[in-house]
Amino acid sequence: MHPSILADQNLRELALAEARNALGPNEPLSTFLTHECLTLQEFEAISRNPQYQRYLKDYKADLTENGFSFAAKARVLAEDLLADVYRMAKDVDTPAAMRVKTLENLVDWGRLAPKQTAEVAAGPGYSITINLQNTPKNEQITLENEEKPKFQGVILPHKAPAARPETLPRFTLFPDLPIEEAMYHNAESFEVGDAP
Repeated sequence: MHPSILADQNLRELALAEARNALGPNEPLSTFLTHECLTLQEFEAISRNPQYQRYLKDYKADLTENGFSFAAKARVLAEDLLADVYRMAKDVDTPAAMRVKTLENLVDWGRLAPKQTAEVAAGPGYSITINLQNTPKNEQITLENEEKPKFQGVILPHKAPAARPETLPRFTLFPDLPIEEAMYHNAESFEVGDAP
């Protein structure tokens, strides 16, 4: 296991043990240090560590509020088993599927997966909802666009005779309009039978 992870795990374990001792049996420091296999000098050096102080403060607050609950015990056990899970994942004799699953779990637990962005619905759709304070839900109004039905006809191939310039339809130009709207206005200006 990575040395920094192991060192952090040791800090957490000692902070939890000190918090439990302070809020529980409250044994003398010498007895506590004997149980933890530490000298007074080692403990004093560790207790000056700002990260250790944060862990101790958080554990004391959590134990004061919730006690040593099932969730707290499960959290401690999960952190304790993390080293074993890591060793299993690094072991070449562990089946590949198990190693991949372990990696997936670590990525998930560490929140390392890329963030999912909200996918924008394809197409020209929109929805507008206006919520007014103190308005019942049944009086709220939602406006949504309706998609135009798609053309469902059949276009037959047309063989036009060779056109002479005098027989070509005359198009009105609408330079300020989008091409689709200009084509619409041009099509409206023809009578049936005007097209070539």
